[in-house]
Amino acid sequence: MLAMAVMTLVSVIGSGVVGVEAASAATPPMADIDGHSPAPNVPDPLPPQGRVEAPATKADAAQMALPCEGDGKGGKRIQVVYAHRGAGDALTASKVNEIRANAVTANGYLLGSARQVGARRNFRFVTKGCQLDIADLQSTVPDSDRLFEVTSASARFSSPDRVYLLFVSSAFQHPDRVAGQTSTYADDTASPQRNVNSYSANVAQIFNWNPKTVAHELGHALGAVQAGAPGATQRGHCWDGGDSWDTGSDIMCYDDGSLPPGQALVNLCTSDAGRPAHYYDCKKDTYFNPNPAPGSYLATHWNIANSLFMTSADVDPARAYPAVDDAFSAILGRRADNAGRLYWASKLLSGTGPERIIIALTATTESQRRNGLPDKN
Repeated sequence: MLAMAVMTLVSVIGSGVVGVEAASAATPPMADIDGHSPAPNVPDPLPPQGRVEAPATKADAAQMALPCEGDGKGGKRIQVVYAHRGAGDALTASKVNEIRANAVTANGYLLGSARQVGARRNFRFVTKGCQLDIADLQSTVPDSDRLFEVTSASARFSSPDRVYLLFVSSAFQHPDRVAGQTSTYADDTASPQRNVNSYSANVAQIFNWNPKTVAHELGHALGAVQAGAPGATQRGHCWDGGDSWDTGSDIMCYDDGSLPPGQALVNLCTSDAGRPAHYYDCKKDTYFNPNPAPGSYLATHWNIANSLFMTSADVDPARAYPAVDDAFSAILGRRADNAGRLYWASKLLSGTGPERIIIALTATTESQRRNGLPDKN
């Protein structure tokens, strides 16, 4: 019964599509789209020696949950993918939980950044049963550079309604030892319907699994940072929000070797009240502002806060209720009580794996008695 219940719940919460991508004889480079060229952003480096990604502050479940709207797949969405080499490197429950935690925490950075100006933004992930959907991708290519090229050219990852966020297995060796790499297009067109980053099927790869890198690469995938923006470098980053690896710094800022002549990396937002551990756009004038001033750069140029891959929808725990009721029915033979339904729905939406519900319910006295087992005490 336990195994069947786990399989039932997982099928409700999220599932992936397995496929094998092989290296072709020649993979074409990213092509221009509607006259716009790929932006020259450099790969995100690993954190400097001695510095690691600061652990996320555990907020309440509703604050840390992913939005659950519509059928979880309609419209513009970010599809999470696990890329690996083969069966011995498959997607395990622990990897699912790690990927979900990184996505939820990165979304928390976005939500906190929007709240600084009294707004709400969440990433529009592909979900199933209100839980992050993770597609499974097996590839035979030798390294992550080739994986990026093949994935970007693959028909499986070419939908104009998707950004593809690949969590790459450590089995792929990246020769430059970087944390992440993303395709982005240079287009400062303000309209989200017309900006090429809204329909170019950008691919973001995460090699060093941490929420800051996830947030950074998603920023690139949605079109940050355009070279003509205030405080921008010429390689897709910014120079006015400190080093992105430092707690309290701008997610997209660091010295990428293309700062304006004579300009040093600075942090102009050290006294910025209410900023999360990492956040988007130090001064809300370069690439992200849900409420830009009329006539300002972000009101007249590309502003990723307007991306169709984000939503202002609130999190609705009720969307996860059916999955919780399924678990209670499978283990306890009844629907969840109101308190239990809300508690476990919030847990699911905040990244807890569905198998934890099964384990917790199976260990209850009610479950023991229902299955004719002696009470634990």
